[in-house]
Amino acid sequence: MTIENESQDVVAGYAIKPIVFRYAHMQTAVVDGILEGLEVSQDKEKALVIISGSIPQNVGDRVLAIRVTAKGNSNDA
Repeated sequence: MTIENESQDVVAGYAIKPIVFRYAHMQTAVVDGILEGLEVSQDKEKALVIISGSIPQNVGDRVLAIRVTAKGNSNDA
């Protein structure tokens, strides 16, 4: 799995740079830890998961962890 814009500093109320996950040789991906205001889209033909959107105003200072699990074939990644 490869990731674009994996780590970034964001400000509440502003959009994030889209986070792009590429998952080769897997069938699908499951995403956990998404804040309200962020959206997940998946392109199964291109094996992409894209997280985009804005951080809510009331989120406060913290580290946000999003977990993406690629699933399929014989193993999960």
